[in-house]
Amino acid sequence: MNGLKLACNLYGINFSDIADKMGINRANISMWIKNGSIPEERLPVLEKMFPELMTEYFTKGLTENEIVEVKKAHLKRLAREYGFKIEIRQI
Repeated sequence: MNGLKLACNLYGINFSDIADKMGINRANISMWIKNGSIPEERLPVLEKMFPELMTEYFTKGLTENEIVEVKKAHLKRLAREYGFKIEIRQI
């Protein structure tokens, strides 16, 4: 799965929301995901929107391990944000 698509799924954000925030057309976001190429000037906005993803994850297909790591980081951030203490154990 593409990192940008994973981020959208985790945050419940659709491509139109990202496009609106950047002042561009929704089709651009779809093209970025399809081609795995995002203009350099757009990456800082995505990094702020999706802090759990490393910059290089936005443009590549993620391995299962990378997907799990992103999901764990997202859960940890949510827990901190809402004042919960969680422990994620390695299986």
